[in-house]
Amino acid sequence: MDGASIRLVNSGMDYRLTSTDGYGRFLITKLQDGLWDLFVASEGYVLSEPITFEIIRGNVTDFEIFLATGALVSGTVTDALGSPIEGVSVTICSDRNK
Repeated sequence: MDGASIRLVNSGMDYRLTSTDGYGRFLITKLQDGLWDLFVASEGYVLSEPITFEIIRGNVTDFEIFLATGALVSGTVTDALGSPIEGVSVTICSDRNK
């Protein structure tokens, strides 16, 4: 998957950003030891759940990550008279426990 966004965040709020190449590969070097959360995002796919892993100096950590395809939601927000309302913020929430 070419161009997927990769974000790594540690407990100290240090972060690294990169993207995948044409083979879906990425490489991030010079990370501090400790726990990191990895997130993957790509257009047309659902944002990955965080993958938590530990960096230990001198070790290489490999991942195989699968993204689920996402759905497209569109619509028009209107007032009580049916006129469109501009600049409205719309939020979609998921109840993953159901």
